[in-house]
Amino acid sequence: MKRIGLVFCICFFCAIPVWSLADRLATDDISAVYRTGKIDPYVLKVPARIQSALSKDSAESKRELAAFLVAGAENDFVKVKRLHDWITENIAYDTDGFYGDGRASDPLKERRATCGGFAWLFLELAIYAGVNAVSITGRSRSTFDSKTNTMASHVWSAVEIGGKWYIVDTTHDDRFGYDNRASGKKGAYRDTQLFISPAAKIVEIFPDEERYQFLPRPWSFAEFLAHPHINMNFLRHGVVFANGMPGGISKENLPARGSRYFTVADFLRPGAGTVTMRLQAPEGVTLFARVTSATGKSHEAHALCVNNAGASDCSFSAPGNGEYKAYISSRERARDTLFTKIYEFTLIGSDGTGPQLPPANDLAVLDASREYGVKIVNHNFADRTAQEYFAEVEYPNTCAVAATLSDDKDRKIVSGSKASRPEAGGGGMRIRFTFYPQPGTSLVRLRVKPAGAKLYNDTAAVVRLVR
Repeated sequence: MKRIGLVFCICFFCAIPVWSLADRLATDDISAVYRTGKIDPYVLKVPARIQSALSKDSAESKRELAAFLVAGAENDFVKVKRLHDWITENIAYDTDGFYGDGRASDPLKERRATCGGFAWLFLELAIYAGVNAVSITGRSRSTFDSKTNTMASHVWSAVEIGGKWYIVDTTHDDRFGYDNRASGKKGAYRDTQLFISPAAKIVEIFPDEERYQFLPRPWSFAEFLAHPHINMNFLRHGVVFANGMPGGISKENLPARGSRYFTVADFLRPGAGTVTMRLQAPEGVTLFARVTSATGKSHEAHALCVNNAGASDCSFSAPGNGEYKAYISSRERARDTLFTKIYEFTLIGSDGTGPQLPPANDLAVLDASREYGVKIVNHNFADRTAQEYFAEVEYPNTCAVAATLSDDKDRKIVSGSKASRPEAGGGGMRIRFTFYPQPGTSLVRLRVKPAGAKLYNDTAAVVRLVR
């Protein structure tokens, strides 16, 4: 039987604490101060004599390196940051070694390592630096090991400062890799996993020992495996899934390099229906949804993120049978100019094309309306017999609003709309748009931009008119 308009409500409770606006990934506001996004310049001053001696991998050379790095450090946070920064600046991730193509036997001599080498090097340097540290073993949520028939192993670190434990993962902050027997180009500095919150770490890595979760309520392994494959920007922007139990998501293994490891990905199967996820985001964070084909072609009528009483309902339908990529992206007005993907999954279509979004003559107020403070105070889009349509819009004078009318091929109808002169009042503006759609299907978009910007890059509301 063909299923039209079937909705799976995918909802998760994520106990992710939101710290300061400046850094939601930090363990606390104290450690957030040392997550600067910049390498400590002292790390770049290690004398060539010490760097050269490290190739011998002797305890003395490591002790000398640690002593140099922590010299003059005012506290253990600075010491740990310098150790972290030196390792990520100088040691490449050994991709060849991970896939069994020749692992480095000496991380310092060959300047490459897998996670175990990163973590043990950090532990040795921390001990020489007088910092209480441990190495932690656990399981990755995104990689399956067919040899052991379980999730791939990972090793990372934790340090104790002032009686509190802080997580450090130098592997996941690595800046360059060793692949096909060559070191790659060094990337930008990262400290995402320096003093990272335990509640953020647990969504990607599960410790073998419960005590190393460092959580008030430890997770079960089943909870860990069932959690959606969000990335760190999801947490950095303070986004959470809302309302109860998950449903509809399946975890499937995709072949990776070689034959041993598989990438674990999220799949959803709405068939010819719709899948909807309800999320909540802090003030100033905007969400955006998209569906694309395998070749990257966007299907705008099959993804929509609607503002709904303080939450964001991100809905997806399949453009046809087969596999499609689906994304939720976010942007934080205070620091981002572009949207960043925060959750990606594969959408499986069956039983033909899913419903177009939004439904016919249903005004969809998008998440950008919340960011800009745009309100649609009156409209007549629900009337399918109207000869002309209108929308009355209120917005602050910090932004500008315009409207477009397009045909069913998304070609702009130049003479299909007009706007009244904006009226000032109450600290904002009010405008009335009038639309003259052709018979059939047409698309109305209310576009928005910051006042003074050149382009209307965001959409505050959209409606698909059918006459």
